[in-house]
Amino acid sequence: MPSIGIFYLATKHREDGATYTNLSFPLTLPKGDGAIVGLEERGRARMDGSGSYKGKAAGSNSSEGLWIASPARTSLTSAKHIYWFESAYDAMAYYQLHQAQNKDLRKAVFISTGGAPSQQQFKGAIKATPPCLTSSLLRS
Repeated sequence: MPSIGIFYLATKHREDGATYTNLSFPLTLPKGDGAIVGLEERGRARMDGSGSYKGKAAGSNSSEGLWIASPARTSLTSAKHIYWFESAYDAMAYYQLHQAQNKDLRKAVFISTGGAPSQQQFKGAIKATPPCLTSSLLRS
């Protein structure tokens, strides 16, 4: 079963001595064995307020990999409700904002495509889910 709702701090050391640390969300394949196939990454806001880094780690399987999370550790194959997002940040923010009003949200599965969704990401998740699934697609 994929890792459910884990995130890491990943640090990149460049040859010029610069170091960057990102909050990194592991991407797995919906029907896979839980092996990490990439990382969705978010960096700190720039000091000048011009934005922050958003991207994927080099070598990530962006076309199929998904960040899959559930507060109750519900597996994708047994989910009754799945919420789709373009970023793991958005998924976590949605949960924090709505958990008090929707107690069943804890049992839902949250998916991040780590950017614009691909057909392979949708196909993989749909194949792994039960036929009675209720899904929501939320865009940031």
